[in-house]
Amino acid sequence: MSEVIEECLENAEIYFPKHLNWSKKNSISRLKWRRRDRKRVSRGVMKRYGEAFRDFESSLAGCDFVNNSLINAYCDRRDQDSDQRVPPLLGTDSVGGYHLRVLLLLGMHARSIRLGTEILLLMKEGHPEAAASRARTLYELTVKMMIICSDNPDSDWELAERYYVSAQLEEYSKGELFSDNISGVEAELRDAALARWGKYFFSGQNNWAAPAVAGGISGKITFRQMEEAVGAEEIRHIYREFNHAVHAGAKSVIESTDFRKTYLNNCRGEVNIKMTGRVGHSVAFFLKIGTMEVSRRLTSDLEEWDWGLSVIHFLREINKANKGFSQVYKSKV
Repeated sequence: MSEVIEECLENAEIYFPKHLNWSKKNSISRLKWRRRDRKRVSRGVMKRYGEAFRDFESSLAGCDFVNNSLINAYCDRRDQDSDQRVPPLLGTDSVGGYHLRVLLLLGMHARSIRLGTEILLLMKEGHPEAAASRARTLYELTVKMMIICSDNPDSDWELAERYYVSAQLEEYSKGELFSDNISGVEAELRDAALARWGKYFFSGQNNWAAPAVAGGISGKITFRQMEEAVGAEEIRHIYREFNHAVHAGAKSVIESTDFRKTYLNNCRGEVNIKMTGRVGHSVAFFLKIGTMEVSRRLTSDLEEWDWGLSVIHFLREINKANKGFSQVYKSKV
């Protein structure tokens, strides 16, 4: 029956010509309303957070420079070590050792900058719930960066290597992982990881972080345990709050219904001062601790201390943005 209905609707010129015109006319009029509302919402958000947005965008530019500086620091170190062989990962042809950790952290840090850019755009357009969803991703990424940064040379860069191997094999189910369907480099990594870390490594998606988590852990490592490992349990409430923006929970759907307005549910952007400030304040904090920790760790590993001074402008601007978001949204609480 549904196929028949869809076919009739697709041929509305024949079956429902009047209703076709009615539907098209009202939809196009709403297109104009949506464009008008988007400008109105953008003006409303900018009126309150314009300065904080500008400071945050400036901090993203500073963060971009920090990432590029750390790349230069790595290149300088590589030039000094040009006569040394790059250590292999678990005896395979993949890059291992400090090279792997540097490259991982540079890539993760670059992704945090992209996430910050996405969040800024969403906040400007009046989509704080979508921004909160991306902020949760940024938080998870920051926790993982901090865990990898906690590794030290005495452990042979094990956390970075475990994270890399886990990422390469995460698309496979446990049944597929130990089947003959895997070949080549992935099979080599699987066999090498199994020999070095045992089957426990493969029993959970976060088990790569086991060396950083307190002893006595059995079964699957949870993200909460990873938070505790880096001292982030005090801000876990933010993670839980942003979770609601990710999942289609009944509570958030019900609370979005407003009988006081001419429409029951908002289908467009909105000027939500409190939530926009809450997200901006949190994201500025996540980006700050992630960037400072990665910079500290890599300049120390590479012994290229001067490149660490590249954070000066970023730190000033991110602190200004953090303060700007906080002052506005807290005045609305």
